[in-house]
Amino acid sequence: CGRPWESSAPPTHNGKPAPNIGAGFSVFIQIDLHVNAFVYLCILLFLSMAKKQSLGKIGEELAAQYLIDKGYEILERNWRAYRKEIDIIAIDGKDIVFVEVKARQDDEYGTPEMAVNRQKRTHIYAAASAYYFEHKVGLDVRFDVIAILYHDGKPEINHIIDAFHSIR
Repeated sequence: CGRPWESSAPPTHNGKPAPNIGAGFSVFIQIDLHVNAFVYLCILLFLSMAKKQSLGKIGEELAAQYLIDKGYEILERNWRAYRKEIDIIAIDGKDIVFVEVKARQDDEYGTPEMAVNRQKRTHIYAAASAYYFEHKVGLDVRFDVIAILYHDGKPEINHIIDAFHSIR
C-alpha cells in the first residue's frame, strides 16, 4: 500500500471519483488521524493561500482599471527589483506614481491600508529607487495606496494619494 499522493490512479472514494476543486486538482480526503489528516490540512492551507492570491490579483486588476479611468498612464505592473515588488507604476501629470494595492474581504484584522506598514513602505521605496534610476525618470515621485475592501461582495476603493514619503 503506497502513499495516496504517489498513486498513478485517479483518487476515488467508495468507488466514486474524488471531487474536483478546480484548476485541475482533485481531492481525496479520508479522515485518518495519521498521514491523511496532515494531507487534509495541507489542502486547506493551499486553498486558503490560493483564495488570498486570487483576491490580490483581482484587487490589482480593479486598481489598474480605476487608475486608467482617472486618466493615469500605466507603465508597469508587478515590477520587481531586489526581491521586492511594486504593484503598479503609473504617470499622473508630472508625477511618476508608485502604487501599492491592498485588498481585503473584511476589516476584521484592520483596514487594507493598515497593512502598508513601515517595513512594506521601505521595500516599496527601495524598488521605486531602483526603477527611478534604471529608467532615468525625470518626474516628481509620489507613493499612493489603493485599498480595496469588499462589502457584501462589492469592492469599495479608497485611493490614498501621496500616502507616504520616502524613508531614509
